[in-house]
Amino acid sequence: MNKTAIERCSSENAKRLNECFGKRPKAASERYSEQAARIEQQLVQLQERLAAHHARQAADPRNWGYVGNAAHVATKLDELLQFLGD
Repeated sequence: MNKTAIERCSSENAKRLNECFGKRPKAASERYSEQAARIEQQLVQLQERLAAHHARQAADPRNWGYVGNAAHVATKLDELLQFLGD
């Protein structure tokens, strides 16, 4: 894929800035570790928010909106699991 002139310039400028300030570009494994930690934090938040959502549903058990919300979340999680594969 060809980069646009702006993308090339931005990438080159970032490299120059890193060199000027003594920063090295991070390796893929470092970036992956950062993203994995971010995902772990998001999973904790998801559990907390699901618990709060469940409490709101329990207080309003006839509201079908909560069922729709839960189905939406389940569908998105299915997509993520499928994306990540076995």
